[in-house]
Amino acid sequence: MLCRYLASLLPSGVCESRGEKSVEAVIARARLLGKTRVAFIHGEKGRASEMHLVRVRASSWEWLEPAIKLKSVRFAELPREPPECVVFEGPGSEDWRELLAGEECEDKRDAVRAVCSAHSLKFLFKRKKVIELVFDVSGRC
Repeated sequence: MLCRYLASLLPSGVCESRGEKSVEAVIARARLLGKTRVAFIHGEKGRASEMHLVRVRASSWEWLEPAIKLKSVRFAELPREPPECVVFEGPGSEDWRELLAGEECEDKRDAVRAVCSAHSLKFLFKRKKVIELVFDVSGRC
């Protein structure tokens, strides 16, 4: 569910199940689709517990540090139309823009707002919270 939400909120995001694919096979698929970031979401007891991000380049790839340990994830209703871009705000916003390969917005009216605080990352669309990631103490933001 977390993957589906993030793919819906991040422009040009795609959600695919890893299944039995190796990390290298997932990276190859990302290259085929022209993607520069991949998020591996790990679950424990039916809920998302960690997110690992990868930077994909033409002939190489690298894990981005640190792994993001999730304490909880809260979902609300997804927007009907995909947003044009994401505006990152708050402490750590530059780090998150780099991690998620976010581009600058020209028209911020129809943008998703990604609001960073010390222990959470909230995605809001048209003033409504869509998803909130709450980090363990060792999480990132």
